[in-house]
Amino acid sequence: MPKTWIIAGPPAAGKTTYVMENSQDGDLVLDLDLIAAALSGMAVGATPDHIWPYVWAARDGILRELQQRRDVTAWIITSKRAYAQDLVRMFKGRRVDLVPPQRTIAERMLRRGTRVGEMDAAREWYNG
Repeated sequence: MPKTWIIAGPPAAGKTTYVMENSQDGDLVLDLDLIAAALSGMAVGATPDHIWPYVWAARDGILRELQQRRDVTAWIITSKRAYAQDLVRMFKGRRVDLVPPQRTIAERMLRRGTRVGEMDAAREWYNG
């Protein structure tokens, strides 16, 4: 039976890496960073602000379809703690939290370059 996995954690926690290591061919992977890159034609993390409403609309459409069909194993990635819990309830999904120490997150962000809003999102995760 298909399952829904909610993978949550602050930015740079390794959520996408975890999904790539654990998902199977044919699973649905809902990753806002990858949707944004696809819609903007730009690298992950370089999406202009005016594209994000389209990214969120695409995500919402996929979630609606997934709610109706539930015929595929899905991996939903989020950096919002409260939203992760909403998704668990919505899909009766299994949640995996990836929460490395704050210092590790800061080091990863510095290595790859911090994206707009990431530091605030990380602080919100650890302080929320």
